[in-house]
Amino acid sequence: MLSSNGRYQGDYNSLVRLLRHSIYRNDGEKFAELCDFHDKHCAHHDSTKLLATLFSDPPIGIDWLSSRHPVIQIGLFKAKLDGQFALHDATPDLETLRTYFRTVKDQPAFAALGPALLDDDLIAGRIDEAKDRLVTLIDPTSVDALCTTAAFQFLTGQGDAARQSYRRALKRLRKDRGRRKAFLHDFHGVLFLLSLIEANDAAVHHEISTYIDSLLFAETRQIGAYQSLQALLWLSQGFDAKAAGLLKTLRRDAPCPLLDLAMRALAEYAVDPELSRKHRDSIVVEFGRLNERLPLFARIHAEILVEIAPDPAPYQAYLADIGGSITLRFANIIRLQEPWQRALDNLGVLLGARAPRPDPTAARETPGKRLAWFVDPGTKVIDVVEQTAKGDGWSDGRPIALKRLHEHDPRLTYLTAEDRAGLVGLRREAAGWGDSEVYYFDPVRVLPALIGHSAVFDARQRSRPIELVTYPLELIISKKGKDFHLALSHTADEPAVFLEAETPTRYRVIEFPRRMLSIQDILGRHGLTVPTKARNQVIALIRGTNPTLPIRAEIDEIEQEVQPGITAPVVQIIPQDDGIKLNLMVRPFGAEGPAYVPGLGGRSVLTTIAGQQIRVSRDLKAEIAERNALISACPTLRDRRGTEAHEWVLDDLEGSLECLLELQAYAGTLAIEWPEGQRIRVHAASSDRMKVKISRDRDWFNVDGTITLDKDRVLEMQFLLERLRRTQGRFVKLEDGSFVALTQQLQNQLRKLTAVSELHRSGRRVHALGAAALEAALADGGAITGDAAWKRQIERITAAEGWTPALPSHLQADLRDYQLDGFVWLSRLARWGAGACLADDMGLGKTVQAIAVLLEQAQSGPCLVVAPTSVCPNWGAEIRRFAPTLAVHRLSASSDRANLIGALGPNDVLICTYGLLHQESVPLAGVKWSMVVLDEAQAIKNADTKRAQASLSLQADFRVVLTGTPVENYLDELWSLFNFLNPGLLGSREGFQKRFAIPIERDRDPEARQALRTLIRPFLLRRTKAAVLSELPPRTEQTIVVEMNETERIFYEALRRQALDNLAELDTQPGKRKIHILAEITRLRRACCNPALVDADASVPSSKLETFLGLVEELIRNRHRALVFSQFVGHLGLIRAALDQRGITYEYLDGSTPAPDRERRVAAFQAGQSDLFLISLRAGGTGLNLTAADYVVHLDPWWNPAVEDQASDRAHRIGQERPVTIYRLIMEGSIEERILALHRDKRDLASELLEGGEVAARLTEDELIDLIRV
Repeated sequence: MLSSNGRYQGDYNSLVRLLRHSIYRNDGEKFAELCDFHDKHCAHHDSTKLLATLFSDPPIGIDWLSSRHPVIQIGLFKAKLDGQFALHDATPDLETLRTYFRTVKDQPAFAALGPALLDDDLIAGRIDEAKDRLVTLIDPTSVDALCTTAAFQFLTGQGDAARQSYRRALKRLRKDRGRRKAFLHDFHGVLFLLSLIEANDAAVHHEISTYIDSLLFAETRQIGAYQSLQALLWLSQGFDAKAAGLLKTLRRDAPCPLLDLAMRALAEYAVDPELSRKHRDSIVVEFGRLNERLPLFARIHAEILVEIAPDPAPYQAYLADIGGSITLRFANIIRLQEPWQRALDNLGVLLGARAPRPDPTAARETPGKRLAWFVDPGTKVIDVVEQTAKGDGWSDGRPIALKRLHEHDPRLTYLTAEDRAGLVGLRREAAGWGDSEVYYFDPVRVLPALIGHSAVFDARQRSRPIELVTYPLELIISKKGKDFHLALSHTADEPAVFLEAETPTRYRVIEFPRRMLSIQDILGRHGLTVPTKARNQVIALIRGTNPTLPIRAEIDEIEQEVQPGITAPVVQIIPQDDGIKLNLMVRPFGAEGPAYVPGLGGRSVLTTIAGQQIRVSRDLKAEIAERNALISACPTLRDRRGTEAHEWVLDDLEGSLECLLELQAYAGTLAIEWPEGQRIRVHAASSDRMKVKISRDRDWFNVDGTITLDKDRVLEMQFLLERLRRTQGRFVKLEDGSFVALTQQLQNQLRKLTAVSELHRSGRRVHALGAAALEAALADGGAITGDAAWKRQIERITAAEGWTPALPSHLQADLRDYQLDGFVWLSRLARWGAGACLADDMGLGKTVQAIAVLLEQAQSGPCLVVAPTSVCPNWGAEIRRFAPTLAVHRLSASSDRANLIGALGPNDVLICTYGLLHQESVPLAGVKWSMVVLDEAQAIKNADTKRAQASLSLQADFRVVLTGTPVENYLDELWSLFNFLNPGLLGSREGFQKRFAIPIERDRDPEARQALRTLIRPFLLRRTKAAVLSELPPRTEQTIVVEMNETERIFYEALRRQALDNLAELDTQPGKRKIHILAEITRLRRACCNPALVDADASVPSSKLETFLGLVEELIRNRHRALVFSQFVGHLGLIRAALDQRGITYEYLDGSTPAPDRERRVAAFQAGQSDLFLISLRAGGTGLNLTAADYVVHLDPWWNPAVEDQASDRAHRIGQERPVTIYRLIMEGSIEERILALHRDKRDLASELLEGGEVAARLTEDELIDLIRV
């Protein structure tokens, strides 16, 4: 029953049957043995759950039960208790069983009953009894003892201790069972996870997620409860929408087991109490069911109903009666917050916005502390914290008991004189009944005392320091019609204090003392109006001096020197979050005077500045004109509507910086006010300020440069490139907090430069073959200085681009226009000395284009063609046909290969297989080839293979690779091709992975993809059939979905479930684990083809075989011929047997077919001697011309659709005159459908690089396992 690694391999049903027999035969020893075996070797659930499944529903009679062995009795009782969590309704026998077992619990034979009674006590909420019963357990370190201790601790408010105990219990459980992924029993598992969530610590979020993922993957019985806990975790992480969406799904999937109901109700209440109110009626019903079965968890519903029920009294009484010492409130495990507040809190953790709080256990030194004051300018609420010095700043601080401050705690030696002055305003009041007290700060006393204090902050933005300055209450005299109006600037019913913003970080403290109440009584709350005849008295009042009540006059009658008011606009800027807030105003008196809205207020105004009265005359029309001129000159302000008070809020960084640039460029007079220390500076940078220097370094060109911002600041280009890499828009942040605004032209140039170059030491470098791309990137501006080597390289590239070669006169072929373009392109690269990748679609004549260039290059020396074994004969025939002046030599046909290689000269072409390329690598490497062609070059896609390494040893003036798929799966394959063609162009293999492969495949980085396309574009030419061959007959693709028969479906489902169980128990390194996953997937794919491929003795009929044979008979009846592809040679073997039985003729080819046989069978099929050609996908998917077929049948889907397309192109190519139909046979509801779905998402990477689609990432382990799951 056990495998070599100790896992259960037998029939699970047999184990269940044996367990039943042991119960009915009353074999206690066998029963215990089987339960222990089950717990250690069966995945994800223990024997108690199995017994609960078998015995929860049928009532158990006491007479029969008491006749069983005590071990069996205890096991069945545990099962009944466990069943409470899974069943929807109570079983009638449970109370009878509880009574029975409590009568026998003290008998020696029932000593093992203790854990079951412990669980029963906990479920019922009798936690005090459970704690007392702990002493009856034999092993206090057992899982049951530790779990009970943890539950008691959690329920009585000892969260930290509970988490520690549960972790010890889990460790012991896994050790006892020998299973690293075992988890605690249902309700203990739930309580453990709740305790972790209660910790409200981002550090344990990963631990919680790991547990829940494992439980959900295992498809445990309480999956609904764990999904609700998943929602609670997401909620605590700030993912409110995800949590709400999951709970909506769970509510839709009702009914569910009771424990699931409890957790769902708790999660819904935490996400949004309105959800609970919406489902109040169902919560009441659920409470009744839980109270009957699981009183402990019924508390959750009771706590919720206390908050939402019209009459909470019954539920308050329930909570008081049930639970004894329980102090935990489940509903408070996650603190109710507004969603935005929770999101901000979590963002702070993810981004590290808040500095870590000081360790309260660390030693404290009084000189390193201070009292920080936080004032809300809107509400004037005041708070204080104790801050600790750290580095060159201060910690966020921690609350300090106001009682200590009120009672002048002598240990607070760091308090300054300013602090003690402010603490005079700390008040104490009685709070309600009893002796409780509350403390608060009286702003009337505190704010004046904090004037000039150096540690005052804005409570709304706690990192912003503010300055409090004194400003007097004023008597304002203005005109009201023809009359005069006198009023206090501020009014109050009692002594008060006012805060007014003078700048974003400076606030005026205006006191309204008690003595002003009598003046207010004279003037009235709304002021006093006096007639014009009182003019002299008013003037006398203005001329008088009263230091306690300065006068601000806004009337023309003032007989005092008048100064013209300043009309220039003032923009007050306040940084906030990622943007800014702007206030547009005027200051007629200058920077020290009051501010006014442009064009509004009195024309003649008087105020007191530095103890002197100053009068100015405002030009309201000029203020409006200058305001309008500024707004017109700033598109950002013009296009975004401001408030009536001339306030704009720009909440995005890009828009804010654009606005600052516009303000800086304003030609008129303008003053800008910033908060102290928060000014944002923006520098402009354009292409004409860039200087680039290029110099040769072996095979590379080093690129260095500078960009001048102003006469005092010059930036290194590499510094700017590095910053630009992390920036989305045109603004680049510098180290001092200022920004550089790049023109669009300069931004494009720098991004292009980054694309074609790589980081090297402290600068950038470009491979010599990337010189053309570098020149194009820098062509739009800037001063470029290159050394002599750079100039020679550019001249060489220019000469090659201007070269128009003539077709060799000996070429015996009429090239199509696109083929002629391909010849010219190849010839130009040969003249340049760069390698070429011709990647046209299959069937577009890559061979004849290469032969045309061979004719041209062979005059200078021998040429080499390397091709798959099956294609080599075709190369010989094609060269003799199209280039008869070339002498063709087959290396495989020579008995003296070394002599043949050594004797080659001009106009000689040697054809070699990839196998011989490696075997004869030494003599082949000794020849200076004029041209080397690698056909079907995906053969060297793996750089680690011997054939790929052998190709690198070849010496050639011109290198060409021919392939329809430069990349089949991974970008590493493209690197291998270009490492042969143009070594160094794409950098080292490791550097390529970091620079291109990982960003493109994993991160889907469009900039990395564009950079790679830019580098390879000059050396890679790809044309599609749709683009160049309008005369090619149409190609139709159709998927035939095959329905499994019932026997086949049962067989497949059993395999699928077994695969999930096998993978769940894996305990290997990640890389090795993937091998096991792929092995399970392969078993499922083979079962889709034919169950006999998995189990030859299964006798399960194959629906796919039947469908295929029906399709073949119809094709033959209608005189069609077909290519049949499968990746499984064994599958083709079963197909052959079925065809033989029906007398259907066919040709066959797989990887073991010798080359001469391949040629013979291809020729036979083309001659019409067989109806079908059965071909192994990987052995015959390339290099064959089989246009005699007009149908293609893919028996099973391959991972990469490009490989299937290659195979289909054996028939759909030049020379095909009939429409081609392609069938794919896919099993319904199977892993094949999942793979077909991948075809829609996963596209050939070569197409991505050339045509710009989305790049499919490598499949991760989780993605592979998802293919197995339903």
